[in-house]
Amino acid sequence: ALQVTLLHNSTLPRSDRALSWAKDQLSEVKESRESELAEANGLSADSFGVWTISSEDVSEARDRTRGMLSEVMPMMLVIMLMIATVSPAVDIFVGERERGTLETSLVCAKSRWPLIIGKILAASVIGILGLLCNLVAGGISLLHFLQQIDGPQSEGLGLEAGPMLMALVPVASGALLICAATFLVIIPARTFKQAQSLSSWIFIVFIGLVYTGESVEGTPEFWTALVPGRNITHSLSEGMLGSLTPQYSLTAAGINLALGMVTVVIVHRIMGHESYLFGPENSGWRDALKSLLPRRAQ
Repeated sequence: ALQVTLLHNSTLPRSDRALSWAKDQLSEVKESRESELAEANGLSADSFGVWTISSEDVSEARDRTRGMLSEVMPMMLVIMLMIATVSPAVDIFVGERERGTLETSLVCAKSRWPLIIGKILAASVIGILGLLCNLVAGGISLLHFLQQIDGPQSEGLGLEAGPMLMALVPVASGALLICAATFLVIIPARTFKQAQSLSSWIFIVFIGLVYTGESVEGTPEFWTALVPGRNITHSLSEGMLGSLTPQYSLTAAGINLALGMVTVVIVHRIMGHESYLFGPENSGWRDALKSLLPRRAQ
């Protein structure tokens, strides 16, 4: 009997598929050979062991850990980014309106653009800082855990600084988009409680977009750079693996910024309508959508 050992790399999807294919092919040959021997000797096929098939993973433990984290951590980081961005955005926008100070700012301001952009930038910076703090805290905890397992000689995860920094570019633009989208969703709200209820749609939509675009290879296609939310998780995942390209990072950041700018323009137009300030309390989206229609000449 022969011992057949198949070497594979579990961190590569193609290697895992090749392992399954090789096992299937060898198993067919093995069964065919055993049937031939059994027929020639008048015995049962179970009497022969032509060969045994085993597999060996040649990837390093550090690479396996990093690959596992690249599948789990990006989703968690996106959720942290949304929590750290949406909550301040609700308070900065509708919280001020509930306290009665937003109307005063809108009436006194010469232009509403600085007010809107300032609020979006403030909430976005809070969200980005919250994500970075969680990322640093999680990294320190993980390194301490690895040192407890491997001892002081642990080499960590070996994350590359370049791809990780490139991954932060789509993250920053994604925070701006999340903040702008939050403003648009909660703009009909008059109270903080109403705004919190409406903001739940941001989580539902973005988490739904995160799970789009999986390919046969097990990695997202390049066109997912056009999908908000998905491009953030892909950038973080590829950044951890060290395979993020500048083209994908810049494309994802450009898409997020473009969508964010369009959203800000819509928010500005709604806030520029008089019904936003002086409309009935329960007007909601009816007056918000009406304010987007072309205005009549006075």
